[in-house]
Amino acid sequence: MKKQIAFVAGTALCVGAASAQMSGGMGAAASIAPGMDAGQAGGHSNVRNPIVASLTYDGVNTYGFAGQDFESVFDLYDTFCAERFSTGSDANLTEFRSTGFGTGNPFGATDMIAQIYAAADEADMCDDDTLPAMLMSSTPAAGFYDGVDGVTDFGGQCLPAGEYILRWGAELEFGSFGQIFFFGQFGDHDTGGGTADDGFQSNPGNAFGLGFCFDTIDGATGLPVGVNFILCGDAGACDDCNNDPNGCGDWNNSGQSDADDFFDFLDDFASGNPCADINNSGSIDGDDFFAFLDAFINPC
Repeated sequence: MKKQIAFVAGTALCVGAASAQMSGGMGAAASIAPGMDAGQAGGHSNVRNPIVASLTYDGVNTYGFAGQDFESVFDLYDTFCAERFSTGSDANLTEFRSTGFGTGNPFGATDMIAQIYAAADEADMCDDDTLPAMLMSSTPAAGFYDGVDGVTDFGGQCLPAGEYILRWGAELEFGSFGQIFFFGQFGDHDTGGGTADDGFQSNPGNAFGLGFCFDTIDGATGLPVGVNFILCGDAGACDDCNNDPNGCGDWNNSGQSDADDFFDFLDDFASGNPCADINNSGSIDGDDFFAFLDAFINPC
């Protein structure tokens, strides 16, 4: 069963969070009433249209949910926001946004990370202890928090029509002064498929003893609530070049990087297969070869 945050506990991740009013939740995974005028208009300015899937923030709801990814030694405390969604057509993804607010110094975020996973089956994913296969991740070092939206880029990776899970958070150093929370939002998704109870939080290390993931619950009403997001992309059929979408050296997308990937890439490179143009320069050359070699030697 899904687990809800239903008690006040330690504040291991609440460094500098005194300006936020806690509302019956645990520090890093809490629903909180932000110390700001949440009635002002929502963010999402300068959105890079068209929109592929979205649950946009309307500037009314006052509860937010932590989404933060710390350095690897503190991975136990990573807490992400997540939304199940579906889209009816292929799209080359460009941009991700989620409106949030910060306590302390939210501008200490060094990056935003957004990841897309294969959708779970009809069984509730929160009953499992691992995420399904990750299909793609945002471009490293392309993200930022501008004080309104957490923003990052997918660099045109192609997402076929289907059902997915989107998971995101701000990259912060564990000792940073401040946290970032992303506003909850009621209602069905306004673009793409998704409902009010499709939102959840993921704490892969289960450092808080709440389970692998748990509902996002509005603190004022006790009802399930989603977490706002916008995913943009250009419409267009996906081509056959979905090799190694995350730059992990897994050229044949088998789930691991091994000798088969190396020789499969070498075949494509030698034969002039357009998919071997990794850097999208319009030509297949040494830069592409060494880009793959770097990924192969340093797999994700």
